[in-house]
Amino acid sequence: MSDERAVNAVQKAIIKHLEDEFPGIESVIDGFPNPNEELEYPAASVMMKDPIMDLAINEYTISKSSVTAPTTGQTGTKSKILRVYGEYTLEMQIDLWAKYKPQLRTLMEDFARLFNPSIGRTGISVQLEEYHEEYVTFTLERFRIVEGDAESQRNEWRAVATVSAGCRAIKEHLEYLMHTVENNIETPDEIEGEDDPSYFGII
Repeated sequence: MSDERAVNAVQKAIIKHLEDEFPGIESVIDGFPNPNEELEYPAASVMMKDPIMDLAINEYTISKSSVTAPTTGQTGTKSKILRVYGEYTLEMQIDLWAKYKPQLRTLMEDFARLFNPSIGRTGISVQLEEYHEEYVTFTLERFRIVEGDAESQRNEWRAVATVSAGCRAIKEHLEYLMHTVENNIETPDEIEGEDDPSYFGII
């Protein structure tokens, strides 16, 4: 079970991050390029694999907001509830494309620095604009250079990076809110007839 919205948000986030933060890159492609597609070198392409989700033992609420007014025929108000019900682990293949081998080496070095920005820190955290403002962590797992006949015929150099991403699995639903009702009933200082013993049933 996976949320396509989460997968799409993660893919868009890594593409945007590469476009904004990857130095020297000319284009970032969604998916693997067609054999006859002409690339603007240096380039990168992003392909998502099926996500894996670990269900949480206990779900928990992270947000209550956006109170909605009751509709016709209904009473009470509802609130949008965001609950965490697990963790997503997503794997993607990011291909780096270059016209020359020295250019590819430079791309690989810059790519590795992008995912390891400082000593003692691995991975990068990016906010998902289209998935509840959640944060996803990207980690570079491995790299390899592809050398073969297809690459020779295209007169290009390619490296394949495997990147993993992790974020919380969130579901959204509406719940009725419980309201505290203020008691505005006033108690009189004197009860009419309280001076009459028969009022209290006394004979």
